[in-house]
Amino acid sequence: MKKTFFIIFFICIHVSSIFSQLEFKIYELRISRIIVMTDTVYVESMPFGPRIEVSCKINNNTDLPIILNLYDCEVSVLFNYQNEKFEYLIGSIMDYYSWRDNKWGNEDKSIMVLPDKNYELFFTISYLEGADFVKTKRLPIIDCTREVIETLPTLRVRYKDTNIDIITSEIKNIIIDNFIYNLDKNQGK
Repeated sequence: MKKTFFIIFFICIHVSSIFSQLEFKIYELRISRIIVMTDTVYVESMPFGPRIEVSCKINNNTDLPIILNLYDCEVSVLFNYQNEKFEYLIGSIMDYYSWRDNKWGNEDKSIMVLPDKNYELFFTISYLEGADFVKTKRLPIIDCTREVIETLPTLRVRYKDTNIDIITSEIKNIIIDNFIYNLDKNQGK
């Protein structure tokens, strides 16, 4: 019994040390549409609020390859607002890759990341969309400056699949694009 316990304990320690050597960082976060203006009628399905384009990398600093199960993963954006934690679930990153890069097909359900290599994830979302504190804002001007200032320092990305559950540790670079976005002039952009 002691031998079995020791073996299980050793395996758990070994596995946790492998994943503690993974590094997950946001390398670039591009934020736009902090203020949205429009003269058109309010439509419930339109995405109001700030849009973020995120580029993050999972760095494998271990001696072993890691497997990312891209079809069976969940990617989410985490942030705090007024001492409350929020999680915006994106779902499988494969939907975003298929659309963005058009190079991932059905045959690539998992990706192997070799030692000392990294894997880059990209996605674009309106991260405050649907939050109660944004729903209360009304057109013609939706100003989320205060919300962005409070949420951005706490923003993190979480990647979770059957093997890995990891949250970004930092944001390296933030770029602000189209601070004021006119929906009427930029329809569809």
